[in-house]
Amino acid sequence: MNRPRMTTASSLTAIIAVTLTVTVPGTAQATTAKPPVTKTVHNWSHLAYKGPKGSYYRLSSGADIRLAPKFAQAGWGKREARGIKGVKNGTLSGRDVLVDGIDYDNYSGAWKKTRLDADTVRIWRQHADPAYVKSVFLRAHGWKRVSAHHLRIKGSMAKLAPYASWDLHYAQHMLDGSGIKTLTIDLYTDSRGRLSKLLFTGRSASATLKAEDGWNAYNTPVKIVAPH
Repeated sequence: MNRPRMTTASSLTAIIAVTLTVTVPGTAQATTAKPPVTKTVHNWSHLAYKGPKGSYYRLSSGADIRLAPKFAQAGWGKREARGIKGVKNGTLSGRDVLVDGIDYDNYSGAWKKTRLDADTVRIWRQHADPAYVKSVFLRAHGWKRVSAHHLRIKGSMAKLAPYASWDLHYAQHMLDGSGIKTLTIDLYTDSRGRLSKLLFTGRSASATLKAEDGWNAYNTPVKIVAPH
């Protein structure tokens, strides 16, 4: 999701290069059926990490997204943290609007305006497009089919944490010292093959991680305008 930037580091996370032709686990050949074109979608996410020595990181966000005919999005975010390396203790919340290549964000009580270059807008749009997000995750090897619309993969943090941090916009070092060795990712689609939710879970003796990133209200009209 291209949610309001509540990251522990830079506002832009490195992109994982992808090939859009993927083989869906449980099928004998690459997917050829294409779901309907997504013009608008609503995205929501929740992340809860409880670490050693009372440390924690919680994030909630939501956004209305227009992918076509011209990319725009309007969202909100709230982050709470304590004892996390590189993250200021306390609560940060606000809103973020991207219209006509200009990012308007308000996390300090006043709107700030930043014009983004074409490459940055392209990256934001990729993060906002559930079809692109789905293609990124299906690059990982080891998916197992749980049901018709549910896939699952379990692997080491070294293998899967880059996918989680790319999607959820947190710095991987946030989990340093957590003792979490493996991560499970569940991928859900709707009846038309569109991404509906990603679920991330991990646990150790001293830490727990659970995060959800979801998409709904496909192709429902949205109104996104620059703040005044």
